[in-house]
Amino acid sequence: IGSVAFTLRRRVFALLALHLFEIFLWAASLVYSGMVVDWRTAGFFAGNTYTTIGYGNFVLPLRWNMMAPIIAISGLFTFGWSASVLVDLVANW
Repeated sequence: IGSVAFTLRRRVFALLALHLFEIFLWAASLVYSGMVVDWRTAGFFAGNTYTTIGYGNFVLPLRWNMMAPIIAISGLFTFGWSASVLVDLVANW
């Protein structure tokens, strides 16, 4: 049972790393496109929007306001995919 727990733990951390990498990619796209000036604000906005928390402390310029729902939808789909991967992993053991 120790190897099963190790494998599950490793996969959970891999999925977490995938989510963090996607948040980083969204933050990078916000910075390099000029929508957000600094990395800290971009990371905060991307993380809040991706996880659909959406504090609203920062708002994108008006012409880019549809980026927030796009980031949120990508996060919803990715979290749903992660949940299905974990359910499949547990169901097959």
